[in-house]
Amino acid sequence: MARLRAKLDEARAGHGALVMLVGEPGIGKSRTIEEFAEQARAGGALVLTGRCFEGEWAPPYAPFAEAIAGYAKAATPDTLRADLGYGAPPVARPSLLCMNGFPTSASLSRSTRTKSAFACSTPYRS
Repeated sequence: MARLRAKLDEARAGHGALVMLVGEPGIGKSRTIEEFAEQARAGGALVLTGRCFEGEWAPPYAPFAEAIAGYAKAATPDTLRADLGYGAPPVARPSLLCMNGFPTSASLSRSTRTKSAFACSTPYRS
C-alpha cells in the first residue's frame, strides 16, 4: 500500500507512472486496489476504474474504455470537453460524448464509426 501511495504522490507532483498489481487469484489484488482507491478519493484524487476479464476475446482497450465511459456518464459536458478534448469520440463511447456536445459520429472516418458502433453495442461488465 505504501508503494501505491508513493506513486499517487508522484502523480500529484506531475510525474506519472504505470503500476501493475498482479498475482494469483484470491491473494487480495481487488481488495488492495479498492482500499487504495478509497484512500485516493478521500485525498481528492479522481479515480477511474475499468476491469479486465479472462476469456477467449475482449474488446481492445476495454478497461480504458470502461473507465472513460464511467467518467463520461458522471461528468458535466464542460468538464468532459475540457478533460478529453475533441479527439475523444474514437476512445470513449460516442453515444455519451455526442450527448455531451462532442462531434457526432458522422464527422468521424468510416473505420472509426465502425469501431465506435461496436463499442457502443458491446455491454461493459461491472
